Amino acid sequence: MKDDESPFLYPSFTFTFYPSFTSNLPLLRTKKNTCPSGPEEAYAPQDQKKHMAEVFKENQENRERKQKDLEAQVASDVATMRAYNILLDQQDKQRQAEKEARLERQKALMDRMKQTVLAQVRLLWIG
Repeated sequence: MKDDESPFLYPSFTFTFYPSFTSNLPLLRTKKNTCPSGPEEAYAPQDQKKHMAEVFKENQENRERKQKDLEAQVASDVATMRAYNILLDQQDKQRQAEKEARLERQKALMDRMKQTVLAQVRLLWIG
């Protein structure tokens, strides 16, 4: 067994001291047996801050991108609804015009039937 290998299945915990102005408390980190660079290489607090800043910036960019996508989707939906409403208005006007034409045709047929009935009545009375 090598010196850096642990006889246990789980990684062992080691204390690593980092110089700090605020405290001298040790940071608990894991020593992984499969790490090629060795257990002595660890994130320094500055690297962690830099990494967290990058993660925060990436999250902010993702939020902004999602917000822009949402706004674009809403604008697209509004445009689609307006086009659909225009189409419905056109259909309503067309149906109204068809109804008026049908009523005019019925009125003309009623007048024609009235004339026919009057003509038949006159023939019966005269004839």
